[in-house]
Amino acid sequence: MIHWMHHLQNHLSSIRQRASSPRPVLVLFDIDGTILDTRHTLVQLLQAYDAHTGSRYFDGLKCDAIDFADTELLDRLGELGAPPSAHSEVADFLACASRDWDRWIHACEPYAGAMEVIAQVQRAGVVVGLNTARPEAVRRSTLAALNRAGAALNVGFSDALLFMHSGQPGLAPTVAKQQAVLRARAAGYRVAAMVDNEPENLEAIRGIDPEREILLLHADTLYQSRQKDPSIPLVAGSSYQVEHLVDRPRLESGTQWFWGGVESETCLRGFLESPAHQTELDVWPSAGSGKLMVGREGPAEATPLSLQDTLLCLVAMERGARLRLPGSAEVLERTLELMDMLCLGATPGFHLSIPAPADGDAAAIQSLVADSNLGIDLQADPWVTDLARSCNQAQARVAQWQGLGIQGFSFQWRDDPTLPRAIHCLEALGAPQHIEGITNLEAALRTVLFAPASASVHFATPALRPLADDLGTSQPAAGRMRA
Repeated sequence: MIHWMHHLQNHLSSIRQRASSPRPVLVLFDIDGTILDTRHTLVQLLQAYDAHTGSRYFDGLKCDAIDFADTELLDRLGELGAPPSAHSEVADFLACASRDWDRWIHACEPYAGAMEVIAQVQRAGVVVGLNTARPEAVRRSTLAALNRAGAALNVGFSDALLFMHSGQPGLAPTVAKQQAVLRARAAGYRVAAMVDNEPENLEAIRGIDPEREILLLHADTLYQSRQKDPSIPLVAGSSYQVEHLVDRPRLESGTQWFWGGVESETCLRGFLESPAHQTELDVWPSAGSGKLMVGREGPAEATPLSLQDTLLCLVAMERGARLRLPGSAEVLERTLELMDMLCLGATPGFHLSIPAPADGDAAAIQSLVADSNLGIDLQADPWVTDLARSCNQAQARVAQWQGLGIQGFSFQWRDDPTLPRAIHCLEALGAPQHIEGITNLEAALRTVLFAPASASVHFATPALRPLADDLGTSQPAAGRMRA
C-alpha cells in the first residue's frame, strides 16, 4: 500500500509539472488532531483537576490511555479513573479551565514527524497554511504556540495563512473550512492539498473543488465524524514520514556524519572502503584479556577488535573516530592513557563520548575530563526532556559541564518531538550536539532537518547505504564536535 505522504509527494510533483501559472502552491493543515496531539492538553487539564482538589484520579495518566476524540471526554471519564460521583465536578472544572486558552494552548505536542513533514514540504518550495476551527480570539496564542513548536526545524507559520473560525453564530466548522480554501484561492494560491483529522471537513472541501485538484488527506488519529460519501476519495494515514516526501534522499553539508555500527572486522573494513572520514566505536573492557575492545560487548566474532589495533589502523588510513565509553572512571583513564601513548591525545580527528557519571565515579571522571586535551561529549539522554521544555532552566547545567571540559552533548535517536527541541536549545547555548543510533532512512532524513553538529548513522544498513555516497562531497573536514 502506498503511504499517504507518498500520495502527497506524487500529487505535488504532478502539479508542478503541469503548472500553467506562477501561482504559489499551498498545502493546508488542520491543527488539533492533525498537527497537534490534543491528548497532551487533556492529560494536563485532568491532572490540574487532581492538583486543585487533592484527588488522585488521574495520577499517572498517559496519552496512550485516551483513544477517543476530546469531544467524548466527559462521557469517558470513568475509563480514565474518575468515579461517577466526581464526574460533575470534573466537568465544571474543565469548563472553567478551558476558557483560559492561553494557559493550555501550549500544552499540545505535535504528532511524531508532523513538524518534520511540514519542514520538508516547505523546503520543497511549497507554502504551508493552517485551516482550523479554533476561534479568532486565540489567533495570537495559536500562532505563537505553533511557531514555537516548529522553531527547532525552522518551520514558520504566517498570520496571513492562518485561517480560523470567524465566531459567527451558527457557522458550521465544515463551512468555515470551505471559506478558508476560497480565501486562499482569492489571495492567489493554488490549493493542492488539505490535511484534516475529521472526514466531514474533507468531504466539505470536495464540494467546492469540482475539478478535484485538492488532494484530501485524512489524518487517521482521533476523530468524531464519519465519512458519509464513500465516492469521495480520502487518502488516510496515521504516521508522518519524511522519507515518502523525498525523491532522492541526500545528506547535507551542515552536519558532520559518522559511520556508526562498527562491531566487527567486517564492519570496520566496510567503513575504511567508504568515503566517510570518521567512525563511531563502542569501547568495552574484556574480562578475559583485560584489554580495551571495540564493537559490542560479547560480539559474535571469535576474535573481537582491540582498541589499540583499531586506532593504529585508523591512523594509518588517515581516519578519525568517536569513542563511546561506558560510565567507568577506570575505562576513561585507560582510554586516555592509550590515546596519549599513541600520540592521539590532542588529535582533532578523535574524541570521546561518556555517559553522565554515577555518584561514585563523578569526581574521578570530572578530574580526568578537566585534564584531557581530547574533545569529550556527554551522553545527555536523561536530560532531553528538560532541555526541550526550558532552555533557560537547562543553561546552568550545560554551563557547569562545559566548565569541567565537556565540549558537547549527545543523544540516542528517538521518534519524539523533544529531540529536535533539545538540539535547538543546545545550539542556542552554543553547545555542539550529536545524535547517535540512527539505523533507518526515516531517522536519517529527520536528522538532516534537525541539522545537529554531528550524527552517527549505520550506513552499512541496506536502506542507508546509498546515503554513504554523499559522504565524499557533503562531509566537513574531520574534527571535534562543532558548535
